[in-house]
Amino acid sequence: MDPAALVKLAIITGVVLLVLSIGLSAPPGSIRAGFGRPAAIGRAMVAMYLLFPLVAIALALLLPLEPHARTALLALAVSPIVPVLPLKEQKAGTSVDYALALQVAAAVVALAAAPVMAFVAGKLLGKTVDIDGMGMVRVMLLTIVVPLLAGIGIAAVAPAQAARLAKPVQIAGFVLVGAVLLLLLPRLVPLMLSVASVPTLAAILLMIAAGMAIGHLSAGEPAGQRRGLALATAARHPGVAIVLGTAATQGDGQKLMGVVVIYLILSSLLPIPYLKRTQALVA
Repeated sequence: MDPAALVKLAIITGVVLLVLSIGLSAPPGSIRAGFGRPAAIGRAMVAMYLLFPLVAIALALLLPLEPHARTALLALAVSPIVPVLPLKEQKAGTSVDYALALQVAAAVVALAAAPVMAFVAGKLLGKTVDIDGMGMVRVMLLTIVVPLLAGIGIAAVAPAQAARLAKPVQIAGFVLVGAVLLLLLPRLVPLMLSVASVPTLAAILLMIAAGMAIGHLSAGEPAGQRRGLALATAARHPGVAIVLGTAATQGDGQKLMGVVVIYLILSSLLPIPYLKRTQALVA
């Protein structure tokens, strides 16, 4: 197996372990309880897959972006939630049932939203965009659906064992992903610098800020739910975004990946002041 394939396998394995740990620690019936509030989940999907994509489209039209940056933002706008986001949401005070229901609902709705965005992207880019539907489904199954359901299933059948396994599995996932990212850092930094133009950075910052605002204002009560949807609206699955965007990049796949990585980093860092501020107001 070549080094690139090994790196890809290590990242996937690390993410799978992290999502598995979320399922292992989930209370029985948590997803069902989350979907027991259909109005809250419905508002979340409108925020994530209607209002947020409209922001991405507006930025793509108004800012002088390179094609790879424009495509990356449009693809991110209809990608599902970052696989490990429920861990952050729970730390932010979001109930586990709401966080997991968002994860599942977003994965399903993304399958319908992606073709619509592909049509819009085709109009903006002046070309036909054929999305890799099977690639998108494969990424979501491997990194979200299967490990999450496996963890929940183990927790339902053997709760004591699941409780003991959850933390070690989570640590193993973080270590594996962190080690791979450190190894890739010498290659990622030049790639990110090569695409970090002022319009691209401005678009990313505006998109993340708008996503947090849309999520916060759309979620309703309680405060933990607002914080959870703010994070979920702004933070999107980089793997799915890369799969969606590759078809429209015309040979700029590496540059598109650079934009997605910058977005991933900033969408992890920018919410920190927001979370501190909103949690302090509640305390």
